[in-house]
Amino acid sequence: MSAKRQLILLGVLAVLAVGTNVTAALGPRREQPAEPAPVVAAPVAVEAPPVAEVIDDEPPRMEPVIKPLPSPSPAPANAVQDNSLRVGSKGPAVADLEQRLADLKYLVGKVDGTFDNNTRHGVIAFQKVQGLSRSGVGDGPTMQQLGSATTPAPKYATPANHVEVDIPRQTVYVVRGGAVSAILPTSTGSNKNFTNDGWTRRAITPNGQFKVTRKINGMRISPLGELYKPSYFNGGIAFHGNGSVPTYPASHGCVRLPMGFADWFFNEAAPIGQVVYVHGGPTGSNPQPTIEDAPAPPNLVPAEEPVASPPAPPPPAPVPVPVPVPPPFTPPSGGTSAPAPEETSMPDHSEDNKAMTLLGQ
Repeated sequence: MSAKRQLILLGVLAVLAVGTNVTAALGPRREQPAEPAPVVAAPVAVEAPPVAEVIDDEPPRMEPVIKPLPSPSPAPANAVQDNSLRVGSKGPAVADLEQRLADLKYLVGKVDGTFDNNTRHGVIAFQKVQGLSRSGVGDGPTMQQLGSATTPAPKYATPANHVEVDIPRQTVYVVRGGAVSAILPTSTGSNKNFTNDGWTRRAITPNGQFKVTRKINGMRISPLGELYKPSYFNGGIAFHGNGSVPTYPASHGCVRLPMGFADWFFNEAAPIGQVVYVHGGPTGSNPQPTIEDAPAPPNLVPAEEPVASPPAPPPPAPVPVPVPVPPPFTPPSGGTSAPAPEETSMPDHSEDNKAMTLLGQ
């Protein structure tokens, strides 16, 4: 064996000897538990999404950003729902309102649970008497006042049956047996100047005590407007129905009444001789001292003024009837006188002339 091989063999032996000594020093080797083999799921075939065609000149599309809507603000703790009753409202609450007003003598028409214009006028009359806002709506203050209100007393005690017009409150009281039996809203003289037929005066409803002196059962067309079933008590000033009865004074001097109550007032509240008191208004001269316009036919309102008919042509002149004239008498020849002719009466054409005259008329 060559020297080189001997050196390699000695080196290998030395390495084995060193490894044996190290193993003896560390002790027997502990076997580590084998890790469980991982569970590999079966492969699932996933379909690749289609690839959209990309156009070079198309700008990139931005996905819309959806923001959540803001939540509604909570109602304040002291908010109150509006349960006011008004024209168009229906139901038991309206019937209770109408009945309560009727018990207090305010006219509301039929108590039927329907808030109509008659109900509204009753609410306005109540609000006028109580000094509330004249809204015609059954709002909170009105409903609250209804609970404790009483029927107002008349201002005048005699006679037991009379009518009172309260200018400041713009109401009419019908008094029967010394107590108020009906209350209506009204609109009286506006207290403004107006001109008619060249005469300028102030539109007032004068204070005083009067009596109903004239009534017209129908529509009256006057120079100042239409008066439905007027009952006159002071010259040309009258109670009458009108389609416009605002909550404030607006007339030329008359006492306007709601149309829904005009028939009842004409028939029941204002007979001829009925005493009428007007109080609380401005003083001054009567803007309508007389009734000068002619009444229209009952229950008839002409749409326009009638057109005058042309005058009839004059009758033709009578045709004269010729009267025959007898020929002159010629005596016969011979020199002797002939007997005189018989006297004949001329025909009488007077009847013919009269008949012709009558035919020509």
